[in-house]
Amino acid sequence: MSLNKFYNNKVIWITGASGGLGRQLAIHLSKYNVKLILSARQDLELKETKKIANLPDHRCLIIPLDLTFLKEDQISMITDRILLKFDSLDILIHNASLSQRSLAHETLLPVERKIMETNYFGPVQLTKYTLPTLLKSQDPQIIIMSSLAGKFGIPFRSTYSATKHALHGFFESMKLELHKKIDISFFVLSGIQTSSAKHALNADGSFNNQNDVWYDKLMPVESCAKMIVKNIPKKKSEVIIGPAGQLSLFLKKHFPLIHKHCMLRFSKKEINSRS
Repeated sequence: MSLNKFYNNKVIWITGASGGLGRQLAIHLSKYNVKLILSARQDLELKETKKIANLPDHRCLIIPLDLTFLKEDQISMITDRILLKFDSLDILIHNASLSQRSLAHETLLPVERKIMETNYFGPVQLTKYTLPTLLKSQDPQIIIMSSLAGKFGIPFRSTYSATKHALHGFFESMKLELHKKIDISFFVLSGIQTSSAKHALNADGSFNNQNDVWYDKLMPVESCAKMIVKNIPKKKSEVIIGPAGQLSLFLKKHFPLIHKHCMLRFSKKEINSRS
């Protein structure tokens, strides 16, 4: 099936659409005859995404949303707005995420709770509240943006890694429970040029405000978004995207000692970059 045919008239909800990967997904998806729901905390940035993606009003609905403080009645009203404007919801893309750059033993509990609320409880709640609407679609899908941190622990990202592991556990279980009723796909990203490191939380909850030292060597976020849009119609359980992904998972599975050595070198570089 061609991309044009697959995406034709699809209603797609993207969280974390105010910038980075979420914005690029909106830009690439807007090339097809889709209707987009754009969500994030920042209303002005969402309007900028709509403008950059050249989305007309009849194909776009902006819904400011903070995943940390979701309530059922709030999502119920939002779902009513979606159905009133678009009459359906076909694809839910869980892209919003909050990263971390701090040692596990130094990270304050309130910071860990905030990351967990945003990355795990938010997407889970949003899914539960919108699932009845999604299941009415002829071709419903849930897309989860994951990370290598969801496949194994990565230094300075302990809580972030825990949230991604939790997402895999929850949605893999749900996929089995709703077999043949809805397609659920994970996109495991590694080494992508996003602003997640700048917006990541330090141990005390302050923003990291700096890119990782290897930022310039990472995959451009535009290329990542293009690959995701191309792969969504394939409905694979898991898609690995990024220069380090396949190799890291191969080493973790078949050569765990080499993988551990690589992670220790990675950790040392992180420490040196912060000293």
